[in-house]
Parts: sequence; structure tokens; C-alpha cells
Amino acid sequence: MSAHGEVYSAPRLYDLAFSYRDYDREARFLLDLYRARRGQDPRRFLELGAGPARHAIAMATAGLSAVALDLSPEMARYGLDEAKKSGVELEYLTADMVRFELGAPVDLAATMLCSATYILEDQDFVLHLRAVAAALAPGGLYVIELPHPTELDGRPKTKSTWTMSDPTGKLDVEWLDGDGSSAAAARQAPTIARLRFQPQHGEPILIESQAPLRAFSRAEIEDFVATSGRFEVVSVFGALDPQVSLEAEKAWRMVVTLARR
Repeated sequence: MSAHGEVYSAPRLYDLAFSYRDYDREARFLLDLYRARRGQDPRRFLELGAGPARHAIAMATAGLSAVALDLSPEMARYGLDEAKKSGVELEYLTADMVRFELGAPVDLAATMLCSATYILEDQDFVLHLRAVAAALAPGGLYVIELPHPTELDGRPKTKSTWTMSDPTGKLDVEWLDGDGSSAAAARQAPTIARLRFQPQHGEPILIESQAPLRAFSRAEIEDFVATSGRFEVVSVFGALDPQVSLEAEKAWRMVVTLARR
């Protein structure tokens, strides 16, 4: 089973856990980055580590041809079902984000919700970049959302526990390192993901798994990019907002935009 496989085998609960995200706004952010760089709209989009494929579905709704990629077959089935409910076409590949191939190139790719933190080894991150570059059309863009680098020093920028609910029940989420503190407080922290769902009717559901996640410094990412030989760094923001620098007080992420050479 893949890292945190128990959690990713429960796609509906995972989707509920992260439903606080504004996927349409985040899709517009990605589109605006591409337009600012290329002066035109992208035609085809790839979401890596896609899970429920919410960004890919938002892109398909905006009129793009969309592809999602994830290692979890449960997520792939769920994402395809959600795309169908939304009335859009979605191609979903069950594959490893480190080594994969697409049948046709994309103009814009993204790995959101810090999914790239599952890539633990330096050489695998370089292989990942090369695989993404091979999937991109010349001049295409790749956007990576990562934890803010201060989390390497044990200074978390995000909450590690939260609660979500929908008409079916309430979900308590914990995303903690092995000693119960912030999950990104070390370069590679053994991270506990715990979902407790209390349905409106019936017994509670508890899903828990542990796997290492990696935090990155800006310098590390820039080194990986240079080693890959396939990209140049276009921008680094501190949020999914081009007005927030990495050093800004309200910065909470490291959002890196790469252009394929």
C-alpha cells in the first residue's frame, strides 16, 4: 500500500477533509500564472498527486482538457465519478508521480496540497521534475505547492488539526508528526494522518496511518531544478497569491513556478 494508503483509500473522507479549499479560485491563480508568462490560455492541464482531482475538475469546468494522476486507484475512481457529477470529461492515470508518461503533452501542470512532500529522496525529486518536463509542451509551466520553509525549523504556518462537516456527519482531521506536533517540524517526519468521522447515523469511523513526509528549503528546490536541466525558476510565492512573497508575514506556503526549457 502507498504512503498513507489507508487515508487515500477513503477518498470521500479525504475530499471532505480538504473541502475548505477554494478550488475554483486556485484554478484561476494557476491560469493567471500561465497567461502572465505565455500571453495566452493553456489548452491542457495535468494535476499530479491529484487525489479527488478537484483542481483538474475545476480546470475542465473552465474549458481545458484535464488529466489527473495519482497512485491510488480508489482516488482515481472517486475523481472520475466526481468529474461525471460535475458534467466534465477527465482523464485519470493511476501512476507514480516520480516515473510516468503521458500520451499527449500538457501546457500547464501542478502538484497542489503539498503532495510533493511524499517524494523523500533527492534523486527521486530530480526524476519527478524530468518526468513532468517530458509531459509538458515547450515553454509549459509547472507549479508546485509546498510547505513554507520555516517549517523545517519547527515553526508551522498551518493548522495540523481541524474539523469539517457535511450533511452526512462531522469529520475531525489530524495531520501530526510521530510525537503529536506539527507534521513538517523535521526534514523527514514520520507523519500520522488521522480521520475520525461521526456520521449522523451509525457508528464512528476511524482511519489512521503513518508515513514520512519531507519539507524542503528554497535552495533545495532550486538545486533540484538545476540538476534536472529541464526547467528554470520563474517565481516563488508565499501563498497561492502573486502578491504574497515568501518572506511576507502572512506567507504560509512555498509556491514555486517552473518553466520548461
